[in-house]
Order: sequence, then structure tokens, then C-alpha cells
Amino acid sequence: MNSTQTDQLSKKKKSIRITLSLDEYQILMEQALQQHCPLNQYISHKILDDKLGVKLLSDRIMQMMPLFYNIIAGINDTSIRNELTEFGGAICRYLK
Repeated sequence: MNSTQTDQLSKKKKSIRITLSLDEYQILMEQALQQHCPLNQYISHKILDDKLGVKLLSDRIMQMMPLFYNIIAGINDTSIRNELTEFGGAICRYLK
């Protein structure tokens, strides 16, 4: 496939229409706001994501946590170090 064909394919879009209750819509809107992204982008991520994708991302984040804790260990301010350690623990709990 040449670059012109690739460009043409990337410009084509399809839409999917779904019907939600007002409560379901509100939930999706709140979740999108929490993720700081537009509703259509949030829904696309939710639809296209699969367990393997979520697991892969979770594993990558968990692999970075030792580095995070090593960086924290170098912070002299005990208060900041403790807050960041708690924050790292919260991240790990969310990923389990």
C-alpha cells in the first residue's frame, strides 16, 4: 500500500450510534472528565481496549515503580518522601 492510499484510509471515518440512559451518559461523561479527554475519545478507548492492552499497560507501569521508589529515596524532605511513597502505593493498589 502506498502513502497516498494510507492517507486516504486514515481520513475515512465511520460512526456508531448507541442509545444510553441519562444515568449511563452521565457516568461516561464523568469518567471522561476524570481522564481529561473528550467523550468521543474516551468512548473510543473504552471500546477498543481489551484485557491484554490494559494488562500490558499495567505491567509496564508496575515495572517502573522500583525506579519511582528509588527516586523517592533520594528526596531529603521526609514529608514529601512519605507522601510520594503513599502515592506510589495507591498506584500499585489500583493496578492490581
